[in-house]
Amino acid sequence: MEKCEPKDCLRSLRCVSSGGEALSINNVLDFAQFAHDKCQFYNWYGPAECTEAASKYLISGNESKQGHLPIGRPIPNVYIYILDDYLQHVIPDIQIGDIVIGGMYSCSFTRAELLNIGVD
Repeated sequence: MEKCEPKDCLRSLRCVSSGGEALSINNVLDFAQFAHDKCQFYNWYGPAECTEAASKYLISGNESKQGHLPIGRPIPNVYIYILDDYLQHVIPDIQIGDIVIGGMYSCSFTRAELLNIGVD
């Protein structure tokens, strides 16, 4: 295998997506030194219960170097709410709540057994 300069190693890479664990901007910046200048980095969010991603955030590189990246905005056909214990919307930056994700994939509409599942 040939040795390459950091910027040449992943020259053809145009998009990197990360999901599963919280992602720090420092990790992105460390990895970005090996990627093409126009490579886009995404932070995807979706708990295991969703089995798919629920939101994505395009990383600009201008984020704070402290803490983790935002989870971004919901992807199409997904709704994300922050609700309190009484299922009321919280007041941003004042109240604490839980993330509640909703939505339906088009394949669910054609499968009646998926639409009639009761929730305990």
